[in-house]
Amino acid sequence: MATQIHDLMCPICGAPIVSLVEHCPVCRHYMGAPNVRECGAAPERSALKARAIQATGEARRAGLAKELAGLLSAVRKKSGVVVTMPARIACHLASDPRTLYCNYESLLGAAARTPALPQYDRQRRGVVGLLFGTYGPELRYGFLSLTNDGLDTYGQIHCRMRNVAVQRRVTFLETNSYLFVKKHEIKPDSPIPLGHRAVWGNRHLLVAAKLHASLHPGQTDSEWQSLLMQSDGANRGNDEFIEATVYGTFNIDAVEDMKMGNAGSLDDETLLDAEIALRRFRERKSGAHKP
Repeated sequence: MATQIHDLMCPICGAPIVSLVEHCPVCRHYMGAPNVRECGAAPERSALKARAIQATGEARRAGLAKELAGLLSAVRKKSGVVVTMPARIACHLASDPRTLYCNYESLLGAAARTPALPQYDRQRRGVVGLLFGTYGPELRYGFLSLTNDGLDTYGQIHCRMRNVAVQRRVTFLETNSYLFVKKHEIKPDSPIPLGHRAVWGNRHLLVAAKLHASLHPGQTDSEWQSLLMQSDGANRGNDEFIEATVYGTFNIDAVEDMKMGNAGSLDDETLLDAEIALRRFRERKSGAHKP
């Protein structure tokens, strides 16, 4: 029988625990979101800090220290997680606080949708398995954003999450999961390259490591969002962003703000769903919503 390697010990009962689990198997003590433990581990933090220090040095030598400092200050003070979803999903979410936001895996498990085309289904499941392993199906995906905007290529409604609702269970990946796996040629037996992931408190270091080379003299606060999130509005393959991975689901009360993206090309049914979602969200925020 193979010996299982345990990564940490339960602080309550002392039992050895594999880091991928959420609770101690002996006393059921909550150990925290596994993605946060993984991305907050010392080797990951050290590698990210080293990349950020290198980025700071390169920016200083290029005469861009002020611009980098401004970007990182904005990220620390203003950034949050935006989850973008189809208008139909947002309508259901905003209509009833008992409704939970479901990802692809949970919808399939509940027989609430059919799978994507085989090549896309395999691709999605393969990437999730390579990067996140057993806890991958528990993740909900979004973007690191300085505003309430997401990317229209992922849906019509952008939901800015309350910081308190996500900061203890969110981690960030330098780019889209699929592109990350492809770029680093990650295989089933490959280690995940260190220094490209961050927990909430280190998200500004990830931004420094990724975006310092994209700075130019004279950039100001008005330009940081377009640097952080880039899209042609049509093809997801051309999107560039820092991916947020939130462990577990949420209801409408985890949403701080809801807005519609580009409504120019929406059909009547989608536009109606979007309008209903926004109206019901505003009613709930104002206390006028009746269950």
